[in-house]
Amino acid sequence: MKLYPLLFEDIDIGAFHGFGMKPQDMRIAACDVTWQDAGDVSQGKGCPMFAGTGAISDDELHTAVEYLKDEKPKTMVVYSRGGAIMIKALMNGANKPGAINFVAPAWKRSWATGLDGSVAGGSGIIIHGGKDDKVPLKHSVELALASGLPLYVVPDANHVSILKNKMGGGVLVNNQMLQSGMQELPDWGPTGAGKPEDIEKQRSWCDQL
Repeated sequence: MKLYPLLFEDIDIGAFHGFGMKPQDMRIAACDVTWQDAGDVSQGKGCPMFAGTGAISDDELHTAVEYLKDEKPKTMVVYSRGGAIMIKALMNGANKPGAINFVAPAWKRSWATGLDGSVAGGSGIIIHGGKDDKVPLKHSVELALASGLPLYVVPDANHVSILKNKMGGGVLVNNQMLQSGMQELPDWGPTGAGKPEDIEKQRSWCDQL
């Protein structure tokens, strides 16, 4: 009988969750257990918990770097605040997973200062919803241009429902539309939420894809 089924298996897919969530909320098999780096073999592998509410703390950064070093996930799904944590971890020398799926990454919010999107380059995708009123779609356009990762947009998804597409889906945004997005998409800045008119403009831009 295998008491801890994840213990001696590679993690194919790991995750960094968003603000106010638990690893289990990502609904990824490996995240059914909360990961710890204290050598407690009874808890399995799992995915890390981030409890911060403001700037990414030294403890959160340490957890992210150690997780990527110890577990070496083949693919990472990083959602919202988890996307910012991933970029900061990579900037601090973390092992880069084989592929990274950035889902509505909150990498330009007020608490995520000084992040370099180019470190995200490699294998993976960026996924964003056209009705996201928390993180501007334009921020994912910027990340796509900085990193070279392909951007997929799900026109009718919001900041929460986009998680249904965490493993892919949506409409691929070509380079011409990326350039258009930088000019046409609204950006309500590093704080707050988009106004209804911002979301309508964002959603209308998706109709051009």
